[in-house]
Amino acid sequence: MGGVPYPTFTNPELCGLLKTGYRMERPDMCSDEVYELMCECWNEDPATRPSFSQLIDRVEVIMTRDVPYCDVSKHDESSPYYNVPAKAVESSEQERNNNLREQSRQSP
Repeated sequence: MGGVPYPTFTNPELCGLLKTGYRMERPDMCSDEVYELMCECWNEDPATRPSFSQLIDRVEVIMTRDVPYCDVSKHDESSPYYNVPAKAVESSEQERNNNLREQSRQSP
């Protein structure tokens, strides 16, 4: 969470992919409920996206629960900050991204 959502795509490539319905996968520390809300916000039809007041209500409910909405258990709690190292994209993810690029070029 908080990272660049599509680090391996150029803006033109990303626009083409988004037009075909592509959306980023759920981030590792993101709950299913938060990701579902993210996907609703990305709906192609603006009329079916949640309104800002609906977003406020739903986020408030998520954040006031006793259940964490962000799983930070994988990180060192003794550190005063969380450092996300720059990392190379895994080969399987890179291959998937290359396939998506090729598909978007072939789409009308």
